[in-house]
Amino acid sequence: MFIELENESIVAEKLKDLTELYFVVKEIIIYFEEVNPEHKTDIQPINELRNAFDHLMRCSSTWLGINKNNEGNSSSYICIHLDKSFGHVYRAGYDTVDFLALTIKGIIAKDLQKYNVDTIKTVIPEYYSTIKPDITTLNEEITQFRKNKDVANVQGEHLMRYIKKVKRIVEHHKKISKAIPELNEIQTKLSSEEKNREIYDWTKQIIIGIVIFLFGIWVGK
Repeated sequence: MFIELENESIVAEKLKDLTELYFVVKEIIIYFEEVNPEHKTDIQPINELRNAFDHLMRCSSTWLGINKNNEGNSSSYICIHLDKSFGHVYRAGYDTVDFLALTIKGIIAKDLQKYNVDTIKTVIPEYYSTIKPDITTLNEEITQFRKNKDVANVQGEHLMRYIKKVKRIVEHHKKISKAIPELNEIQTKLSSEEKNREIYDWTKQIIIGIVIFLFGIWVGK
């Protein structure tokens, strides 16, 4: 049973903000686990979420009247710990987005390195005109976000803008990942055609050489 709190509307608003942030961060963490080659989350975000949970339990125990020995059995005590919990979730989000940005950039480069320009242009026509320039721009913007971040000064909007930037790279990665089977097919086809052209050119040169040789013998006779 909840105890009555002063400024309960403020507590409810802080709890709402924390909940919304948590689900955004959770989505990022889950996606990071999916694309991470090791399929696991870095330990730092996990520690941050664990600490966030501890502060949240302090809030709920106070609000439910379980924790009766604290001098802070009031809305101010709950608000303090909700703010601390928000800060930990915020840092978990920032750490994960940092890891995600670096991981995705590495995966995209690795995925495309074995394909030649013609293959990429055939399967993903907009890669060189749109996707690659956008990734370059995003890399620069992400670098600025990382330089300007201040985990001591929690700003949810700053994290959300950062997440939006990284999500654009995520969308590019998804598109490239879906194209890999076709990239393999076209690469094999183009390689086969190139090999056939080389064989044709090589055979043609041999035939021309033989003809010239025979013609020389005939002229000599």
